[in-house]
Amino acid sequence: MHDTRPSGAAASRIHLSPLPRMHRLRHLTAAAAALTLAACTGDSPTGPEVTSVAVTPSSATLPAVGATQQFSAVATDASGKAVTGQTVAWSTSNASVATVSTTGLVTAVAVGAATITATVGGAAGSANVSVAQPCANQTTVTLAPGEAQSFAVTDCLLLPSGAAGSRYRIAVLRPTETASRSDVQTVTLYVSGVGVTAAAAPPTAALRAPALALPRMTSAQTAALRRGASLAESTARVHARLREQERELVAGMDPDAILRAAGPRLQTAPAQVDSPEKMTFDISTDAQCSTTAAKKVTGIRVHENDDLVVYQDSAQRATKPVSVGLAQQMVNYYSAYGKPVVESYFGAPTDLDGNGKLVLFASPVASDTIAAFVWSGDFFDNTLPYPQGCPASNHMEIIYFNTDLILDMQNGDSYQALSTIAHESKHVVSLYNRIVASTRAGASRFHPSWIEEGTAEIAGEMSSRRGWAAAGGPAVGAKVKGSDFYPGNQLRLTPENYGVLLNLARTVWYLSSQPNGIVVTPDGAGESHSVYGSGWTFMRWLGDSYGGAGTTPEGDASLFRAMTDSLAGQGTTGILEQTGKAFTTLLDEFAVAVMLHETGSPAPARDFGTYDFLSGTDVFTNPDPPGVFPWPVTTTSSDNESVSFQTAQYSGPIGASGIRIHDLVSNGTGQGAQIQLTMSLPGKMVITRLR
Repeated sequence: MHDTRPSGAAASRIHLSPLPRMHRLRHLTAAAAALTLAACTGDSPTGPEVTSVAVTPSSATLPAVGATQQFSAVATDASGKAVTGQTVAWSTSNASVATVSTTGLVTAVAVGAATITATVGGAAGSANVSVAQPCANQTTVTLAPGEAQSFAVTDCLLLPSGAAGSRYRIAVLRPTETASRSDVQTVTLYVSGVGVTAAAAPPTAALRAPALALPRMTSAQTAALRRGASLAESTARVHARLREQERELVAGMDPDAILRAAGPRLQTAPAQVDSPEKMTFDISTDAQCSTTAAKKVTGIRVHENDDLVVYQDSAQRATKPVSVGLAQQMVNYYSAYGKPVVESYFGAPTDLDGNGKLVLFASPVASDTIAAFVWSGDFFDNTLPYPQGCPASNHMEIIYFNTDLILDMQNGDSYQALSTIAHESKHVVSLYNRIVASTRAGASRFHPSWIEEGTAEIAGEMSSRRGWAAAGGPAVGAKVKGSDFYPGNQLRLTPENYGVLLNLARTVWYLSSQPNGIVVTPDGAGESHSVYGSGWTFMRWLGDSYGGAGTTPEGDASLFRAMTDSLAGQGTTGILEQTGKAFTTLLDEFAVAVMLHETGSPAPARDFGTYDFLSGTDVFTNPDPPGVFPWPVTTTSSDNESVSFQTAQYSGPIGASGIRIHDLVSNGTGQGAQIQLTMSLPGKMVITRLR
């Protein structure tokens, strides 16, 4: 069986309308005439004579009974030119070993060898097929419910049938830290039922039905989430390009050009000092700090408090102004929830311009494809030419912000701007620290995007958790459930809980996408997959399982602060320093936590502690694909995510650091299911037993 589910959250059913009766009669008449003509003229149309047929591949080994291989044939004439439009007749020399369909799909029936032949216009070509013996070094997987074990790509395994209802999940992983979008391969998991019959259908319903039986999100609310997810994906790409420019900038910059403040911003806000009503901003983000007069624009102050001042581009303000009320909502949220979280989790930002505040600039420079961004060039001296200084620097801690994201708060469908301000203020801290680390080392020490963005999403999420708790939601550190969004049995999306909801949606889009990946959004992934979602899901697990957030509210703050510090190692080296484990090992543990999450099986040692993803993601009717968390590739409907131990194969794409989960359940017959995997290295299987 192939994984034929639609890829990504946006897949839709296509309905074909039946033809009217008269049209059907006409089509049948035409078809009959065509058949009569074929009978009179022969099977092959008039055209070039076929002299040879090439079958691809020329040979194939099927690793197990039930495995399949698609063959194709190309006919050519005497001059070697391809002949098209003629029928290919497929045949097999030994149907007891391998059968072949009219389209060239070969299926292994028994151990042995066969020749597959394609005949076109009297010429023929062939390919050799062999069906391998059952693996000689088969390993029986012996696990108790809740236990897990890792295996190599080349291992041949047997899941014992046991009693009816014995249930396993298999995660196929690509444990790599590379971040190439094009690094996608097709992987096939072969299941061979050893003596297994279909006499008794196994229980295939979801382990636990979703907890909610209440109205889900409206189409307008879902559309707003989709816009937010799409914006997050494009923002992540823009941020990645900016980080590349910053690496180039830092590599060529004089180490003394970075601005050094007297110390971090004081924990106690300074006395209120009014910011200028108008300010000139340089919107250049050139890798060598070049700028022009056209890049100098005027910002109009909209609102401020002791922690944040909001400016808007003067030209844009004439056509779509940000109201004082919206700006006030932004600064109040930052002061109450964003700033305390960022300072606790990542450290206080520097105060390069001495105003005691962050600057938010609503500007067209943050275009339709980007929510907001921080440019590290603003941390350098602007009084000297490059490379001793950065003439394009604004010499301040500034966040460039998408105006439309702020205006979206007016209709109540989206409050993404609020968690975004916490997300970006984290970048102010971490990017400054990485520049310091880079100048100290004389080489780039920037984190890869999935770490930089995933930890920034922790800032946005935790600011939302604090705000939601203050507004009567679940306590910070408590396990969020789907019912928490339904006070009084009514779905309530609020400015405070929206950041949490958005991350739940991003988790859906990440894990349900095939291919997916933690370190990168692979080519071909679902339209809303992003490293914002995959990075956050992994970081949330890391914070819960290694930071202690599942047992102590915000117990993970010290973990993330240490990872962000300028003294921390770059990329996964910093994670290794804090956890004592390599990324590949952590990926195994993460997969186990995902597979066992809320299944009723004994929980793993390293588990999610602050979210019930099974019920939490049930808030959505869409973006949900069929099934429930973690959306195994074997899911066929909302109530069926398991497949039996009978012979089948499951093929599909997998990206760098990707995960494909298969859910298998025994009906108690036969010896068990033989499991084999074909994929290129690196790769592995992690198996958990659920029942």
